[in-house]
Amino acid sequence: LDSIMNASPPPAREMRVRKRPADGGGGNDHAASRPRLSRDGSGLQVASLCRNSSSNSNVSSVASPRPASRQAWAGAEKKAEVVCSLISCAKPIDCKAARASIRIAPGEAKQLKSKEEKALIAWRGDGTATMHKECFELAKASAGMAKKKPFVFGQYEKGTVSKACRFAEVFDSEEDIIAKAHSLADAIVAAKHVCVFSGAGLSTAAGIGDYRGLKGKWTEEGMGENAHVEGEEEVEDDGGVSYENLRPTLAHEGISYLVSQGLVKYVISQNCDGLHLLSGVPEDKISELHGNVFREYCEKCGKEYERGQYVCFDDDLYYEELEEHGKTKLKKPKGTEQCKSCGLNHRTTRKCDDKKCNGPLRDTIINFGDDLRDHIWDPAQENADACDLMIAFGSTLEVTPACHLAAGPQQNSKRKKTKKDAEEQARKLAIINRQRTPLDASSERVGLRCHGDCDVVMRHVLLKLMGASKFEAWVAECEAKKAGYEVKRPRV
Repeated sequence: LDSIMNASPPPAREMRVRKRPADGGGGNDHAASRPRLSRDGSGLQVASLCRNSSSNSNVSSVASPRPASRQAWAGAEKKAEVVCSLISCAKPIDCKAARASIRIAPGEAKQLKSKEEKALIAWRGDGTATMHKECFELAKASAGMAKKKPFVFGQYEKGTVSKACRFAEVFDSEEDIIAKAHSLADAIVAAKHVCVFSGAGLSTAAGIGDYRGLKGKWTEEGMGENAHVEGEEEVEDDGGVSYENLRPTLAHEGISYLVSQGLVKYVISQNCDGLHLLSGVPEDKISELHGNVFREYCEKCGKEYERGQYVCFDDDLYYEELEEHGKTKLKKPKGTEQCKSCGLNHRTTRKCDDKKCNGPLRDTIINFGDDLRDHIWDPAQENADACDLMIAFGSTLEVTPACHLAAGPQQNSKRKKTKKDAEEQARKLAIINRQRTPLDASSERVGLRCHGDCDVVMRHVLLKLMGASKFEAWVAECEAKKAGYEVKRPRV
């Protein structure tokens, strides 16, 4: 699969991160105040991350869709001859085998070739390397703090490999993915209250770039000028794909189906793309913690509006300069107002359609430092507390306070844990994500850990639950739904 063998797609070049200063984000004392969005070194799909600052219109753009999404629907596999980048191995990697990909800045890869020390990894021109999973583990151990190192890197390569391993994308073998998907399907049927927790990785197949992936936004930013491949012609940004043109992936449709069948009771999403609602998840079955780029509400009366077009006002350069420097020579955009929490603007410049109110409308996006809205947070908290199975799709589980909902309550560390405690906690959380999460090493809290693409895992979950013939009929139903998407969210 392209989604397995290749790196994730880069976000559009004009993506911007709306955020507080380095110490921003506020506290996370839920008892003392409303939950506030903060970042613990992780990515977050905030709508403003994908806004096109070069445009004067309220049309945002994201990365181009991935062909892997179509392959996941059909179950097709693209066989690719990839050789292990660990030079001491250099054997072909079967497309169904477990593997891992890492990336360093292309500039660093070039410097490695110019140094006298002998490189142990054959880096590609774009700075990527793909290895058998076992070869990756050897490289990771050799570049880390392990006492017994399988081999010795040169000092420069050791540092680059150690850094690259933090953002590695790992894939289980096809056999393991199918087995884990079947186990997850059984767990869903057996559970009484299932919740889904979704992150940016759920929407990468739709065309939205991630943040900590091999070519994620923050990965690219961390590389600085070294991220550019020397000798390559600069490709003019075509503006990417507009949010209005995004459509639900197989994983989105699968979650919607599970909700409709009563197998999933509630969806908690960090994403702002509105694809869960578009796929058919009812409003009372979802909390979009960080907002929705298609929703706005009145400051005065609170009335909410769901639009068919992107609602956010993106001309935030005035507020960005004001927040960063305390002053600006730019003219304040008409109809906008600086938010006291995040320092940016939330007003969309439209007015409430109730003539008696005529209040200014605001977007629903939560920026770093903003408080999460109570009517969104509270049902998410209630369902997270009630669930006996939480399934995390496409999240590194590091953005607070949302990640606390997925992780579940901490066990009392003073009380001696019994075998039953461990079993009950292990049934609490299933994680499907290509990258590492802080909970991966916690066998007591994680009952199932699958390294793979959300669409691929969901396909095998549904095949297990439905059977092949019913699954094919369901795929046809999903195809028929697309006409409705065109009406509800016209393309631009």
